[in-house]
Amino acid sequence: MKKLEKDELLAAYRELGFATIPLVPRGKRPIRKGWLTRGDAQWEGAPPDANFGILTGARSGGLVVLDFDTRDGPERVLGMTPEQLAIVTIVVETARGWHVYARAEGVASGTPRAGLDLRGEGGMVVAPPSVHPSGHVYTFVGASRGIVQLEAIAPRPLLDPGGNAPTVLELDEVEAWIAVQAPKLQEAWRRLKDPPSVSFDASKADFAVARCLWEGGWDADETVAVLMVLPGSRARERGEAYARLTAARAAAARGSAHSGRRPVGTP
Repeated sequence: MKKLEKDELLAAYRELGFATIPLVPRGKRPIRKGWLTRGDAQWEGAPPDANFGILTGARSGGLVVLDFDTRDGPERVLGMTPEQLAIVTIVVETARGWHVYARAEGVASGTPRAGLDLRGEGGMVVAPPSVHPSGHVYTFVGASRGIVQLEAIAPRPLLDPGGNAPTVLELDEVEAWIAVQAPKLQEAWRRLKDPPSVSFDASKADFAVARCLWEGGWDADETVAVLMVLPGSRARERGEAYARLTAARAAAARGSAHSGRRPVGTP
């Protein structure tokens, strides 16, 4: 993509079906609360030097971003250089590596292998022309405005050595189950989904949600997938190993047997 002014870039992102949000200047934190749901209205009154964030997942038409934190990541994992990938899809140079854009429905955020994070449902990426805290400017590679399907560049066995499909989250079902729980549990969920500006015990909230999901019949993999997409969860910074440990602790606390997935909306 060529370099565009702010309004032109917002229009270009909108044309691509992306939901964008303003981030703090030279940072990665959303400026306003409710960033998962409020959409473009958040740009009203945003500072002129605000960074750009793009929501991943269904809000942006099934956008999935492969976030490589090393310079050789795309070639090592996908067998293609960033320049080769930029012929068929959007590629962004980040401070440490690359963002490779793709499309896929219902893909959860997670870390399928070392050096690669998937940003899917409930996630967000920093986008050009944002400025990293280090001073690096996020920059498009090449001029592609097309976005390739995920399976075209990253076959499932490559992303998941076990050959399993990326976890598809039924978040509506999860939220329906949370909605019939005690107010304290609902508050923990809200804080993880839309983190408040004040600090809170995210680990405690993670455990409470994981325990609730286990009681409701969600298995360990599903619980891990949910924790990995919640913006306020510690799993977003500590990774899948932390999420799996939290799910295991929750299962141990509730006992080893499921009661079976409850019908949505029933206590």
